[in-house]
Amino acid sequence: MEAATNVKLRNADGDLVPVTKDVVARDKAIHGTISLLEGVQESNKQANKKVWKTWDNFFTEAYEKHGMNFFEEDKQSITLFSFDGKHKVSLSAPHNIVWNEKIGVAKKLIEEVVAEQYKDDPFINALVKQLLNSQQGGKVNTYALSMFRKIENPDPRWAQAQKTIGEAQDVSQGKKYIRAYNKDQKGAWKQIVVNFSAL
Repeated sequence: MEAATNVKLRNADGDLVPVTKDVVARDKAIHGTISLLEGVQESNKQANKKVWKTWDNFFTEAYEKHGMNFFEEDKQSITLFSFDGKHKVSLSAPHNIVWNEKIGVAKKLIEEVVAEQYKDDPFINALVKQLLNSQQGGKVNTYALSMFRKIENPDPRWAQAQKTIGEAQDVSQGKKYIRAYNKDQKGAWKQIVVNFSAL
């Protein structure tokens, strides 16, 4: 049996006891591994936040400027390709867009204008009915919302309604994941392996 060294380590009971060189070496390797991987884990967490902030900004801008919703109600994942075709990113962001307490204000403004100016327009009446058929906490009809945003009206109440309808939405977010790939010289996709989904 190897003799104990002058080195003492704390055991599971919290007592300082002399240990052998093998125990010292093993303990050093274990603690070094834990420290290194904890650093990698923290780095991955920060990278995950930064990556999703980039994509959240992209999706928000696309939606606000063009009414483009990349994640429709029946489509919770998407794959996008770089312009040169050498890279792709697959994202999954299960979510629901729901109305918050401001939906009541938006609803009142919209219904006032529709009653005055669009009472004989069956399309707009049907669209508004689809859009406003839920109360606070109800799921937003993203198609009706997209079509509603395209309707132009000089009435200042309509502009205010457009603004308020945007403020009346909250996103209920599920577990998100992202996967990135590079195309090799043979045309095969090789995943960049980072397990963000476990963070």
